[in-house]
Amino acid sequence: MRNANRLLVLIALFFCSGLFSQDLRIPNTPAFSILDYEPASVMRPTSTKKLSTDLLNSFDQEGHLLMNMGLEVTPYWLKSRSKLTREEYLNPGTFQTILQTLSLSAATVKDTVNGNNNLGLGLRFEIVKGALSNQFKIAENEMLQLETINSIIVNAKTDDSFDTKDKALESIINWLKENTIPKIDESQITDLKQRADNLKKNSSLSVSAFCEALEVSYQQERKELANRIIEMENKRTGFSLEAAAASKFINTTGNQAFQKMGFWINANYYITEKDAWTATGRIMTSTGDTTSVNSDLGFSYIRLEKDFNISLESMIRWYRTEIPDLNSNGDPIIRLEKNFTYRIAAQFSYTVAEDISLNLSIGKEFDDPVLSKTAFFSILGVNYAIFNRQFQKSN
Repeated sequence: MRNANRLLVLIALFFCSGLFSQDLRIPNTPAFSILDYEPASVMRPTSTKKLSTDLLNSFDQEGHLLMNMGLEVTPYWLKSRSKLTREEYLNPGTFQTILQTLSLSAATVKDTVNGNNNLGLGLRFEIVKGALSNQFKIAENEMLQLETINSIIVNAKTDDSFDTKDKALESIINWLKENTIPKIDESQITDLKQRADNLKKNSSLSVSAFCEALEVSYQQERKELANRIIEMENKRTGFSLEAAAASKFINTTGNQAFQKMGFWINANYYITEKDAWTATGRIMTSTGDTTSVNSDLGFSYIRLEKDFNISLESMIRWYRTEIPDLNSNGDPIIRLEKNFTYRIAAQFSYTVAEDISLNLSIGKEFDDPVLSKTAFFSILGVNYAIFNRQFQKSN
């Protein structure tokens, strides 16, 4: 099992690349949560990545470092969606929202108490998406204008009828003023003229080379703007709603395989693109040596900055546990434990590179009616995505 985990880590690190759009970075996939290995217990909205990986480290009771691994994949984006319009992508209906955001997760954690290897399988999907910001709409309109300018320049580059640079530039500007949708801002026309004047100083450029250089002058700007649009696509404001489910299994020989299942409902409200409140309700049931039902209600505040984000969360739990026991006569009985407990935690995430972040979570864990464990925890993790998504033009 240990060798398999190491192999998966090496493969994931080899293929890791750009992270797509909004990601709150603290890993809290359902597959990890069902294993009671939670850097964050209050679920939060994250971007829909083709494939992402979480590596979490903690220490057992003897001080040994433990590495646990989770994978999350969004099947819808593993295939090219050439028929999906940009409008449908940005403003999907309920069913399309579920399709686009449905993610499947798996995680492995070794139990430090009994040595069992635990496997968690989960899924999550959005039901309601928030609203796109005004900044996104402005950036997208700017991108449409740049794409239009680029296409007109390309047409001019292939037109052999222009014998001077001035004629080519005049034709480009006339087309932009008279025949384009969306309408090109006057500031863009002024900027185009300035770029052209700088290039015309090089008298050795042919008309075709002049148009090509004019086209190239926009490439970096278009690339940076496309990256900004990608980043803002999932940075929505207002209300969003998502659901999740997960199951826990023990894959150690000699144990009952199925152990636990859980269901989540998660409500998020982005006040701005940087500030969000999140509420989570969940029910978890378990079987095995003991039978229990946990009803949880959690609340968190999240603050996003350019290179880091922080969050504070609390979750309260009402639990009911049936434990096999013996009475004073040695007869088998079922002892009932029911009570109230809570979890409180703080998380910090720092972006090391565009595709990698370091995450630290510290706090007080739930009390357990069966197992005696320390009340405080700390978890250090690495979160990254494999494969990235490109800017999609309007169809």
